[in-house]
Amino acid sequence: MRIDNIFLKIIRDSRGEETLKAIMKSGNIEVSSSVPRGKSTGEKEVFVMNPYTAARKFEMIKERLLGVEFANLNDFDGFLLELDSTKNKSLLGGNLILVLS
Repeated sequence: MRIDNIFLKIIRDSRGEETLKAIMKSGNIEVSSSVPRGKSTGEKEVFVMNPYTAARKFEMIKERLLGVEFANLNDFDGFLLELDSTKNKSLLGGNLILVLS
């Protein structure tokens, strides 16, 4: 799988809170995903980054994701986890990693 382009938007979830939406394009295929922010967060959950901060972080890694041949979704997810490299996903934010995945 190869991603030709990715767009990240800040949208409102069902509770009216700001969250992330990703739109990915590969050839003639376009997919989108969004990730709601959980109501409660526990100490063992991943770090949820402010959507605006996550959008800035995304711009810093976007070019590293485009045009790369990933064997499958696990390969792509592994690449995202390597880019973050923290236990609680605090470098990129669990919400950014999840919306891209």
